Amino acid sequence: MRAPNELVARHEGTWLVLVKLFEELVEHGVVAGASDLRDSKALLHLLRTTPSDPCSPSMNEPENPLTVLERSLERAERELISASLKLGDARSKYWIERVSNAELENTEQLMAYGESRFHHGVPRNPRTGWARLTLHQPVGEGRVQDVAEQFGVLVEFEDDLHLIFEGDPSLVKKALADVYFISRL
Repeated sequence: MRAPNELVARHEGTWLVLVKLFEELVEHGVVAGASDLRDSKALLHLLRTTPSDPCSPSMNEPENPLTVLERSLERAERELISASLKLGDARSKYWIERVSNAELENTEQLMAYGESRFHHGVPRNPRTGWARLTLHQPVGEGRVQDVAEQFGVLVEFEDDLHLIFEGDPSLVKKALADVYFISRL
């Protein structure tokens, strides 16, 4: 049997590929359920933060978290791969191959388990919108300030990866989307 961290890392890799597939489906207007993806994320977090070994004999019951995670990922995979057929044969084959590769190999890209933070001074005015954004990779402060000025919102940098936007709710959403898009480039 594989080491628990190796199993969990492999499942995380599969989950990350499925999330990217789901994002592409959403971009193309294809409807697919995300409940199994959400369940899988919660189970992955549980397995990463539980001190006991998920493969130990006491955990090898039918409903141990690792077994439940595997079933949840299988359901998500079936649903999303079926939905990917609406993207065309080439894209569907591409995603089938990516999911298969993720299931077979260890991945270097793991999920980030950041700590929760409480933010003082967040506005309580119902006409003022605010949002927190956690980036995958740092973005230049100048680029973020340019986007904030473009949409007329305020931005506060907690660090390179954590930002707080404040302003008109619809403009905050647009600024968030632009900054998030820039961070993915």
